[in-house]
Amino acid sequence: MHPTDEPERILDLLQQHLSSFYQAANSQAGNAIITAHFNAVIKDTSRLFALEEAALSRMHSPDIEQHRQRHAALLSLARHLRTNLELGAKDAPLSAVLFTEEWLEQHLRGVDQPFLSVAA
Repeated sequence: MHPTDEPERILDLLQQHLSSFYQAANSQAGNAIITAHFNAVIKDTSRLFALEEAALSRMHSPDIEQHRQRHAALLSLARHLRTNLELGAKDAPLSAVLFTEEWLEQHLRGVDQPFLSVAA
């Protein structure tokens, strides 16, 4: 594993990017700025999910495919929200904030938390 792919480092980056995204969305920054911050959140999340899935695969987890599908669905929704941000949809920043707070962060803090420590 590459040192920059350590789950703790990526989680730290994700928290920084989430904070920047929330700040930009709440300050009603321009769509390009909000989208850039949200894109960083998606990138960090994708890296975390890949590390976790690799750890689950090494552990021969029976739930890996279901978990992989859950990750794919979350990332798909995030990309859809990013497209809405890029297009300047009226409620896109609020929808993206709610998604990250209610789905993404809960998934990472809840379901994924035990697996992320294994991935380390």
